[in-house]
Amino acid sequence: KKIEEKNPDFLYKLYENIKNNLYDIITDQFGNYVIQKYVEYCDKKIISKMLKQIQSKMYDISINSYGTRALQKMFEYLSPSLSNEDMDIMVSFTSGNLFNMIRDINGNHVIQSIIENVTVKEKLSPMYKEMNDNIIEISKIKQGGCVFPKVLDNILDSDRNMLVDTILKSIESLTNDEYGNFIIQRVIKLNIDSYNKSIYDYIQDKIVKLSSQKYSSNVIEA
Repeated sequence: KKIEEKNPDFLYKLYENIKNNLYDIITDQFGNYVIQKYVEYCDKKIISKMLKQIQSKMYDISINSYGTRALQKMFEYLSPSLSNEDMDIMVSFTSGNLFNMIRDINGNHVIQSIIENVTVKEKLSPMYKEMNDNIIEISKIKQGGCVFPKVLDNILDSDRNMLVDTILKSIESLTNDEYGNFIIQRVIKLNIDSYNKSIYDYIQDKIVKLSSQKYSSNVIEA
């Protein structure tokens, strides 16, 4: 209730009191709700300070069932006023951790939140380049199917071409995969001639066979 009063002095003093224990509070079963409520009412500059404070622990927070909620809330409320430094912090901590985060039940939601809230597409390029190294494995897991559509909504053309080119090199494997077939369908929905030509070249002499298989038939229907 005290937080909701929006008293600037109180909110700043509260930050000063918790800043050295942010990780423990954010990953706590009850403390994470305090942080979520706090970021709704505090100055955006304080959220930026909080990001810097927890920067070295962001991966651990992302895959924590309590921390993930508070971190996503911080990204969401900071989004309209993100500085270049904020965006760099949000993207840089995923380096070397991206694949593990995408396949993690909590971490994949943080990746989606980063993609949704970092509005400067160039800032996401390092993340997409790392994603490209594991894009086939990512395409074959359920969480990958949740992340990939978000990627396509906020990506430079050059990065999209990179990812799709890698995907289409494994079109046979993905077309017949439980989750991969949805990725191929999503590429088709982009309705880009060069992509669709590659897909058509693969399926044109296999339509009967692909139509009779459980997963690839979805691609034929698309």
